Amino acid sequence: MKRQIACLGLALSLWTGLASPALAAGFADVPEGHWARDSVAYVTEKGLFQGAGGDRFIPDAVMTRSMLAEVLYRYAGSPAVTGSGTYSDVPEGAYYRDAVTWAHQSGLYPDSGTATGGELKPDEAVQRGEFAVMLYHFALLTGDSPAAAEAPAGPFSDMEGVDGEVRLAVLGWACPNGILTGTGETTMDPEGGVTRAEAAAMLARYDQTFRGTDREKAEAPDGLEAARQELVALTNGLRQEAGEAPLETDETLMAAAQIRAEECAAMDDLDNYNHVRPDGRPFYTVLGDRLTGYASENLAMVSALSAREAVTVWENSSGHYQNMVNPEITRIGVGVARSDSGLYYYCQIFTDG
Repeated sequence: MKRQIACLGLALSLWTGLASPALAAGFADVPEGHWARDSVAYVTEKGLFQGAGGDRFIPDAVMTRSMLAEVLYRYAGSPAVTGSGTYSDVPEGAYYRDAVTWAHQSGLYPDSGTATGGELKPDEAVQRGEFAVMLYHFALLTGDSPAAAEAPAGPFSDMEGVDGEVRLAVLGWACPNGILTGTGETTMDPEGGVTRAEAAAMLARYDQTFRGTDREKAEAPDGLEAARQELVALTNGLRQEAGEAPLETDETLMAAAQIRAEECAAMDDLDNYNHVRPDGRPFYTVLGDRLTGYASENLAMVSALSAREAVTVWENSSGHYQNMVNPEITRIGVGVARSDSGLYYYCQIFTDG
């Protein structure tokens, strides 16, 4: 028997495709094919973000503390602010003064870090961990989300020794809810800066998870089947770009991949999200007698019913991508299932005959 290969998509979510693409098309620097195009369209349509003047969004610019405060303040409905300014480096008349005062009074800033002293340093980039803390506190403030009970260990080695507040927000809330993804299979980079495009993606996920209509749309009778067909089409699109022949589907592989997706959704456990079946057997046993040679599997878990989002997770990981464009494979089966917590599990199974 030839080898079996498995690749696991640990990234939770990148963006969803529910917004009007015409809006994002108004930004010359967020062209068709840009990874954050749909997210930028979504948050600008919602009025959470604005362009940077003209036809620019400047997706790679840093998301500063003042910008994030302004976005969350706008998201909260721009409530009236009373009291004097909080930070010595936030001047009178600054466009974001009300926003940062509201953020401070509402307890959005981390208990430790830059914004706890007399200075905010408003033009510095928001760190990834800081972003998660502020968005988590915003969710508690607005009642969008219950409090996280604990911060599971997770696979991220660079979260060891991180402040407990950041650990809880990142590992106990942002990751499980699909808001924040790792920068690698074992890295989170909690002190890394956030770009405007990344902030747009995380805010789009938040809105779609806690306030949007994504789940209702996903429950349409043909929603899961449409996602499965799109998975096949997008995969073959990548193969065409790589100069490889398209893959064929067959009923046995499609059924097997759907079983695997449903098994992952039933487990719904980040720490046990892998290529081992619930009974401890390897993934390829789902194929039974159908397995006569090479087999490989890709898995992804994202917060929305979006085949494009899942394929993008795989495309951005070398192992997953190689599975999809492998010249040796000829057939594909795909599955999509929704867990009780509302996350979506995607599966691809490839064989050479």
